[in-house]
Amino acid sequence: MPKNIRLLYIISFLSSFRFFTPFLVIYFAQVTGSYAQAATLLAFDSLFQAILEIPTGIFSDFIGRKSTTILAGIAGVICVSFWAIGGDFGRSFF
Repeated sequence: MPKNIRLLYIISFLSSFRFFTPFLVIYFAQVTGSYAQAATLLAFDSLFQAILEIPTGIFSDFIGRKSTTILAGIAGVICVSFWAIGGDFGRSFF
């Protein structure tokens, strides 16, 4: 198996496998007051990720797969950071 294909499998696995998902369910359950609503939010997250794969593929055709993968990693770190500060953001600045 070529090296690039193996790296693509690893990147695909690590981007789909989130170690913090169990904590997200607990956090969203505290925010929404219901585990069912928390699970629904995560289900919608998965659905929207699948839908947004189409524009991502078009985007990667324009700037390249490597640049798109790097930008996706940066966006993931920013996303998790916003979730981490989301509960106290308003109180810490206002």
